[in-house]
Amino acid sequence: MADAIAGKGNVPKVAPRQGDPLPKWIASLTPAQLYPSFGVQLASDSNGNIVILSYGQAVAQTASPNSIRNAGEFATTMADAYIRQFAGALVSYGNVVEKLEKTQEFDTGIVNSIAEDFQDTTIKEVADKLKISGIETMKSWDTKDTRSNKFICGVVRSWSLADATAAKELGRQMINSPAAAPQGATQQSGTYKIESRESEDF
Repeated sequence: MADAIAGKGNVPKVAPRQGDPLPKWIASLTPAQLYPSFGVQLASDSNGNIVILSYGQAVAQTASPNSIRNAGEFATTMADAYIRQFAGALVSYGNVVEKLEKTQEFDTGIVNSIAEDFQDTTIKEVADKLKISGIETMKSWDTKDTRSNKFICGVVRSWSLADATAAKELGRQMINSPAAAPQGATQQSGTYKIESRESEDF
């Protein structure tokens, strides 16, 4: 998966999802179920593609529509950052493992030196360079916190590496095609068009 994110390998396949499709399952979750959910969760879709789900939240300062909208946008930014950080961490870890595998003999100092590559700063640098596109909103929600009387706004975002890879390939084909789309034309791709939990055991 790290190689696929870095553009150096094929997108992995896992066992197809059983039960409700991801969009239907996410849509069925209530604010009470989503309230304690933060960060990323790995799941599979009905075709056996790995999907990264990300749960973001923010507090609205007032009950006004503008405040709730702003909180929702901030929650979306947080959810996207979780995906980017996860992808960066995965690629960074893959680089560390690759270095260790290529080291025939090493002592504690070398191990520590390589391990330092897996720090937050390196993860951020790697994440910032990754071309992550196609993140989509699966669900938006808000609820009033009875303890603080403030509104909690949340969002569930998803990123399918298979969809992102397919979109990139389609883009390359369109660029190289004599009948390429006019500049400024837009395309939509992806399976999830609608609007913390343990990851699945693949």
